[in-house]
Amino acid sequence: MRDDSIHRRLDHIETVLQQVLTAQQDLGREQASEWMDSSEACKTLSCSESQLRRARNKGVFSSDAVVNIAMGTSRPTYRFHRTRATKQYFKR
Repeated sequence: MRDDSIHRRLDHIETVLQQVLTAQQDLGREQASEWMDSSEACKTLSCSESQLRRARNKGVFSSDAVVNIAMGTSRPTYRFHRTRATKQYFKR
């Protein structure tokens, strides 16, 4: 009987730990999904790569809506904040 009680408790602990790990992974994905690459931004904004590039060059997006994650390299790689970039693009 005592062994059954220990096994049940261990099973419960394992279940709770799995739930915590899953929640942490979901939070990480949620935070990562706040930022879109150029192709995903084009799909979200229903525009072409060149339209997105022109909007970025014209200053449609503020510095908190678009970031260059490849600073110091010869070719920039931009990420667009999902909410901020969408609002700013359609507000123009």
